[in-house]
Amino acid sequence: MKRTESAEQRQIKLKISTLKALIDQGQALPDDVTEYLEAREEQRRITREELTPYFASEEFSLKQGAAHDTGSAAFYRPYTPKGSNHWINEIFHADWTDPSNPKKTGTTATDPSKISAALTPFYSSLYAQKPSINPERPLATLESGNRVLPTTAAKCGAPISAGEIQDTCDMLPTGKSPGPDLIPNAFYKIFSAKITPILERW
Repeated sequence: MKRTESAEQRQIKLKISTLKALIDQGQALPDDVTEYLEAREEQRRITREELTPYFASEEFSLKQGAAHDTGSAAFYRPYTPKGSNHWINEIFHADWTDPSNPKKTGTTATDPSKISAALTPFYSSLYAQKPSINPERPLATLESGNRVLPTTAAKCGAPISAGEIQDTCDMLPTGKSPGPDLIPNAFYKIFSAKITPILERW
C-alpha cells in the first residue's frame, strides 16, 4: 500500500512550485516571496500532522517489518576468514612509546600470533593514562598576550543588525548549490531588502 497525499497538501505543493518558478525566473513580486515562505511553513506543518499518526499506524509497522526481513547483499556475501577488509596481513614492528611518532625497527610480522603481539605495544601506549595538563597553564598563556578591549568585546557580543544581514545577502556568491532550505543564493541577493526583517527575527 502506498500512502497518498491529502488534497490540501497537493494544493500547497502546486502553489509552492508556481511561486518558486516565478522566483527562479526573476518575475516574483515581494508579496509573492512572502507567500512562498508562508506556503513552505504551512507545508511543513501539514506534513508533521499527517506523518505523526502514520508512523504509529499498522501500515507503517508492516512496511518496516517487511524491509527488515528482506535479505541483503551483505548477508549472502561469502565469508572469507582472511578478507582484506577485516584482517591485518602484515604489520611493522616499532617502538610505540610516542604513538604519534613511532620508531620503526625495520622488521615486519606476517604470522597471526606475531601480528597480535606487534599490536599490543601500540594499543598499550594508546590507551595508557596520559599526564593531564595543568588548567592554569593555558589561562596564563592567554593572559600573557594582548587582550580584547571591552568596547571590542561588546561589539562582538552584540546582536546581528539588519544592516549586517542585508550586506551579507547582497554579497552572497551566485551559482552555488542551495543549502538545506533549497533556496538559492540568488533569491537572498535579489530580495535582500524584503527578507532581512524576517531573518532578523530568527
